[in-house]
Amino acid sequence: MNVDNQVLIVEAGAVRPLVELCKEGDNEATAAAAEAAARALWNLAFNNEANQVAIACAGAVQPLVGLCKNGHSVVCKEAAAGALRNLTYNNNVNRNAMAAAGAVPILVDMCKQGENEMSQMHAAALLKNLTSSPQCIAAVAKELGLGDPNAASKTDVDAEVDGLLHVSRAAAPAAPTSPTSPGSGRFKMAAKLVSQLTPKSSPTRAGGRISKNKFSNSSAK
Repeated sequence: MNVDNQVLIVEAGAVRPLVELCKEGDNEATAAAAEAAARALWNLAFNNEANQVAIACAGAVQPLVGLCKNGHSVVCKEAAAGALRNLTYNNNVNRNAMAAAGAVPILVDMCKQGENEMSQMHAAALLKNLTSSPQCIAAVAKELGLGDPNAASKTDVDAEVDGLLHVSRAAAPAAPTSPTSPGSGRFKMAAKLVSQLTPKSSPTRAGGRISKNKFSNSSAK
């Protein structure tokens, strides 16, 4: 979550090994490593355009989409969706690559299934992210069953996305996030450990980059 370390980690060549780990998340033995790798990519792409490009160029989009579909655990799928959310923020190239990788039906299914509220929210935010790309609106509209997908507007499609969610509020805009919200399983344990290791006097980083209790609510662009 350290901005300087985001750069150093990428320069040290970590991206390709992390991407390779994401390809191995479909079975119990390697799911934990895939989840951790996806969360690392999620952090590396957070508010960092250069890293967004580097991670996508390393071939991350396809395995992350695959992890959303075939991840062995719900938290694996959530981590992959979170990483994609940051990779596609303000980046039409990555949005189009995600759509080309077959993400649209997978994300719609994630919204409908509701296995995990955060994975639902990330999937909905990703669909809204896709509708920010003119090339992707029709594909999302078609998957949602709108009458004339080619005539659908972003507003129309985003309203349908909100309607998929079985939660008390509509999907948040597709703003970049950091994987630091309360969760379950291994990540909840890790978050507790991090909180214990963090000096109580440490200030909260400004600008929404680091938030231990909630996601950023800034609007998608």
